[in-house]
Amino acid sequence: MWRFSLKSIDIRKGMRTDGAVSPSPPMMKSRDTEVSGFLVGEEVLVNVHHRVLQRLTHGVDRQSQAHTVRLGATEMRLLAYLLLHANGKVATYNKILTTVWVHAGLVPSYPRLCRVMQGVNSKLSQLGLSNTFIHTVRNQGCCIEGYVITPVHGDIKGPLFSVNTGRMDVEL
Repeated sequence: MWRFSLKSIDIRKGMRTDGAVSPSPPMMKSRDTEVSGFLVGEEVLVNVHHRVLQRLTHGVDRQSQAHTVRLGATEMRLLAYLLLHANGKVATYNKILTTVWVHAGLVPSYPRLCRVMQGVNSKLSQLGLSNTFIHTVRNQGCCIEGYVITPVHGDIKGPLFSVNTGRMDVEL
């Protein structure tokens, strides 16, 4: 069983082997500073730049299928947008499609949104989160409820970087 602490997390597994960093989506600003990632509760770290989700363990053994999961570019844009804008409130379908698809030069569609959302939920469930982490609000949009979401601010320093969550410094 792998164990990680919030002070020292090695997320090199699952990152691109060439060390390339994905550009930050335009919607990744919080309080005028760039968001590098998110902590979902104290269980999952979302690294936006490397499109990696990592389950953190704090001395508690949990059964799950994976410790690290990679997301595609559209999956990460959707998850990052919803973590910033739909935490406890509804993000409308039109706003999601415009921000996640149109701003990336992609053709938006509701069926595609549903497929990508289902893929993100499936990958999050591999890390022990609910398979309805992102859920739909009929005829309105999408919402995330029941989780404490903490934006992580910091500068990328290659594959490893330091961030400030507002609660404590985290070495990634």
